[in-house]
Amino acid sequence: MQANTPGGQDETLLYSFPSTGGGQQPVARWAHAAAAVGSLLFVYGGVGQVVLDDLSVLDVDLMTWRCLKPRAASPRDRPGKLHAAAMAASGRTVWLLGGQQGRKFLRELFALDTDTMTWALAAPGGAAPSARAGHALAAVDGAGVFLFGGQGKRLFDDLRVLVVPQQHQHGHHHFSAPEDAASACSTSSAGSSGAASGASGGGAGGGGPSTAPACEWVEVKPRGRGPSARRGHSLTWDGRDALVLFGGSTSNSTDNGVWSYSISNREWTEVKARGAVPPPRTHHSAVLLRPGRLLVFGGCNAQGVFFQPCSH
Repeated sequence: MQANTPGGQDETLLYSFPSTGGGQQPVARWAHAAAAVGSLLFVYGGVGQVVLDDLSVLDVDLMTWRCLKPRAASPRDRPGKLHAAAMAASGRTVWLLGGQQGRKFLRELFALDTDTMTWALAAPGGAAPSARAGHALAAVDGAGVFLFGGQGKRLFDDLRVLVVPQQHQHGHHHFSAPEDAASACSTSSAGSSGAASGASGGGAGGGGPSTAPACEWVEVKPRGRGPSARRGHSLTWDGRDALVLFGGSTSNSTDNGVWSYSISNREWTEVKARGAVPPPRTHHSAVLLRPGRLLVFGGCNAQGVFFQPCSH
C-alpha cells in the first residue's frame, strides 16, 4: 500500500499475514476488546457463536496464541460474558471498562495484573462514568487512561481520565491523586510499558490474588467545542501531546471527522484532513505506527458495508 508522507515522499506499507503456529488459537469473534503490553496482545470477550468471556494472548514475537485462565479473589473480581467493552494497558496493568450484556450496559472497571495473571474489580475514586458500550480508551504515558464517548441510556460526549500508578522499570509504583482535571492532564513524568513475563507463560506469578491498583476518575472539562456524542469511534494517543479521535456513529449519522485533543492545553480542535479522507465508518481500529502517524483499518458504514483498506 502506498501512502504519501507530509514531506511529499511515498511510503510503502506491506501487508503480512503470518501464521500462528501451535498454541490455542481463539475462536472467531467480533466486538471484542484488545490491548498490547510490550509484545503481548491481550484479547477479551466479544461475540462468536455466543457471547464470550475468554482471555487470550498473542506473543507477536513468536506468533503463538495462549488461552489464559487468570485467577481472581472472588467471582465478582472477574469480568463476565460481554462485548463492546474497551481495554487499554498502562504499564503492566490492562484495564477493561464497561461493555454490554444483552440490553444491559455495564460500568465496572477491571484490572488485569499481567505479572501475576490476576483479575481484580477496581474501586476508583472520583465520579465513575455511567454504564456504556462502544466507548474508547487510550493510555497516555505519564497522564493516565483517557475515556471518550460510548452508548448507554444515551450517547455520551464526556472526556475523562483514569489517573493510575506509574509503573517504572524496577517495579515500584508512584501515585498522586489529582486535585482537578488540569493537574491530571499536565503530568509530565513518563511511565514505561514492558512485556509481561507472567502472561507469556500463561501461568501465575507468586503470591495470592491481588487487588486492583489505586486509581481515580477525573472528568476533564476541555476548552472550546469538541466532538459530538458518539459510539464506535477510535481514540489514539499520537505519542506526543494529542489524542486523535476518528469516526464513529452519532445520533444521526456515521462520521469520518477527525478531532485532536491537546493534553497540555486541554482543548479540542477539529482537524481539516488533507488527501484521500477515509469514508465515514464505525467500529474500526486505529493504532500508532510512530509518533505523529496513525493507521486506521476496517470498520463499517451506516449500510453495514465493511471496509478493508488501510488509511493513514
